[in-house]
Amino acid sequence: MAEAERELEEVARELEADELATLVAKIAPVVSEERAAHWVRQTIEAGGRQFTHGDSQHVLERIAPYLSLEQAQTYLVQQIVPAVRRDFLELHRAKDRELPLLYVGHKALTAGALARRMATLGKAEDAFELLRLARTDEITSLALVEVAPYLRSDQVRFVDECIGSASLSSLTIASGIGWTGLGDSTKRYLQARLAPSLTRIGEVGRALEYTRAVDSEWRASSYLGIAEASRGQARSDALLEALSTVLE
Repeated sequence: MAEAERELEEVARELEADELATLVAKIAPVVSEERAAHWVRQTIEAGGRQFTHGDSQHVLERIAPYLSLEQAQTYLVQQIVPAVRRDFLELHRAKDRELPLLYVGHKALTAGALARRMATLGKAEDAFELLRLARTDEITSLALVEVAPYLRSDQVRFVDECIGSASLSSLTIASGIGWTGLGDSTKRYLQARLAPSLTRIGEVGRALEYTRAVDSEWRASSYLGIAEASRGQARSDALLEALSTVLE
């Protein structure tokens, strides 16, 4: 692995930031935390240098699982828009102003990855409180869905209410054929993604309602999430529904 790092050091400055991020995401899990942090900083700096070239569209999305808390929080705040003007300063205070600005191609996917990173670092509550200050759009909604598995029951219900009442633009997500725009299926997709968290807090009926309503492409994974959060007959039923969906 030391040899691989040396080779990466030699070519890092010649790579586009997105290319470097892809390589760093592969090397970070198998090097020390110190070395992983070093490569994350190198990638962020590369993205900052290439900001105006548009060659750093997916940097944050790809290295999100290896960011520090300060990095994840700063870049999450940069993706969201405050619901009211007076909350701008509070969101601004949550940022590390020494970190460079990075170009983001898909804000919703990036915000979701950053919120999830904060949650895995034990700061789901902090991510939730920041997102509560944001305008409820497809960016905030996806980030809330990503952090929902780590939230309390009342917070999950808040997420459900936010998505249900929001006016959402089309969400673009990664799929087996590249990038897919969900169009008017965006809200149903987000609700189905939330279904496992709703199951966890006892809202099984609502979870099943959302799952049945979503397009078949996403239905099986939602049923599997419900099964993982269930026990006994409810778990068996969800697994059978997932299998039936796949076989359709």
